[in-house]
Amino acid sequence: TLSLFTVIQVGVYAGAQIPVGLLVDRYGTRKVLVSGAFLMAAGQVLLGLAESVPAALAVRVLIGLGDATAYSAVLRLLPAWFEPRHVPLMTQLTGTVGQMGQVISSLPFAYVLTQYGWEPAFVALGGSCAVVALTAIAWVKDSPVAREAPKKDEEPLTFWTVAREPGVWLGFFTHFSCGFMPMVFQLLWGSPFLQVVNGMSKSSAAAMLMIQPI
Repeated sequence: TLSLFTVIQVGVYAGAQIPVGLLVDRYGTRKVLVSGAFLMAAGQVLLGLAESVPAALAVRVLIGLGDATAYSAVLRLLPAWFEPRHVPLMTQLTGTVGQMGQVISSLPFAYVLTQYGWEPAFVALGGSCAVVALTAIAWVKDSPVAREAPKKDEEPLTFWTVAREPGVWLGFFTHFSCGFMPMVFQLLWGSPFLQVVNGMSKSSAAAMLMIQPI
């Protein structure tokens, strides 16, 4: 049952990547990023207030949709703000800093969850997401220059336009093949495996799972 919470969010996250990418190209990074952050804020608050497992699982769909906008939208900012030769480095730094952010933020969340309970922890998490959304409204810009309207003879950006690019498939299969096993271990059965099979304590297993993304 607990693994369902992870599977639903990650499944929605993965399935929403192409639609989110198309929305970013059509409406711009700022709008999609802000909308996703507000979706996550609402989802976390509703998760904290949920009184049954089915209701909580349904809310995870909302959280997955909001989560799906973050990384893709931020990556779309990089070629607009940095020179092409700097984009690969900034992409890697974005992923690394994002993973470290998950680890760092888990510590205060775990403390609030342990000391004050489920509802205050998730409501506070929702408030943090709302702060992120407001910050994006105030500070994020799609580009340092005004966005130009597409030219009449320019091919519209569609899924099939993107699918014809070899680099897209390279990125897809690289993430699919390299990220599959560590993500399954980290998100599904890593903790019970480390504790039951390897005899680790709960805190040691949690520490190992925190180190793995970094």
